[in-house]
Amino acid sequence: MNCCGKWRPGIAMVAVGFSLAMVNVLLKKVLNEGMNHLVIITYRQSIAAIFLTPIAFFWERKTRPKITTCILCYLFFSALVGLVVLSFITWLLITMNIITPK
Repeated sequence: MNCCGKWRPGIAMVAVGFSLAMVNVLLKKVLNEGMNHLVIITYRQSIAAIFLTPIAFFWERKTRPKITTCILCYLFFSALVGLVVLSFITWLLITMNIITPK
């Protein structure tokens, strides 16, 4: 059983890499069929928010700090920059055929 625990991080890393590769291949396929990239980005972020919100709510409900204006501003700008930069770079690389085969 100790052997399985030792390999668990490596297996998780391979699984995450494989799932990200599959998402990129599917994104490339959908883009080639003519779907707008802004629609894909909206779906991707909405699905992520739907899945992560309950996890964050129940996991952090006893240790959450009070929501202040400073924290709200930090969250807003962090989410905005992360959303825009990550989504644009992903779309740019997919449309340039850098991260998926032709």
